[in-house]
Amino acid sequence: MERLNAVLPIRDIFSRVILNCCGQSALETEVLAGEDVVGRVSVPGNGREDPDVRADAEYINTVIAGELTGENIFDQERIDGLLSRFERRSEALFCVSAAAASAAAAALKLPLYRYLGGVRATRLPVPEIHLTEEEPDPALHVRIGQTATLGELSGQIQKAKADGIPVIFCCSEGETADTLLTDLAVAYGADRIDAGPARHMEHVEKYNRLLRIREKLEKKLT
Repeated sequence: MERLNAVLPIRDIFSRVILNCCGQSALETEVLAGEDVVGRVSVPGNGREDPDVRADAEYINTVIAGELTGENIFDQERIDGLLSRFERRSEALFCVSAAAASAAAAALKLPLYRYLGGVRATRLPVPEIHLTEEEPDPALHVRIGQTATLGELSGQIQKAKADGIPVIFCCSEGETADTLLTDLAVAYGADRIDAGPARHMEHVEKYNRLLRIREKLEKKLT
């Protein structure tokens, strides 16, 4: 993603505890920029206990929010650099990083995949739809929250591609209805996406998001 010359300060960051597909606690973060721009992202619970998720939300609302308020929403590199200094679980930091990018995309009235991937984000990953919970073959398996920031994730993917390793975006334990996985898979040119069994809506919505993105890309080509 190229750095923009535009400036729009982060006004506030707020995290809350929501429920994931298992009825367990998961983290959702909103980044507010300017007067009315909001980026919202939730990350899978990954089997974490409620007190731990609540502690992450409190840490984001106090420590991280205080550090990032006033930063330029379009300077993802700086935002990720600041986030990498915090000693917190990667899911919590990634939630803030992705929410910041979501807010920047909203400010520019762009879909997230286009904001992160630019004009090169035209290649769709091949969907792998399973009826059961089964692990795909390799490759670099990318899951939401496995890295602390979008910048770190991008670096891992670029290295895998340079080494000729296929990239598969995969669902995680305790998924939410957020379709972030799909936008990132398109933005970073993933080879495949395995959003989980197509019998649960939290998984189906990610495949539906892929269909909508395909529709938009096809319109641009015609």
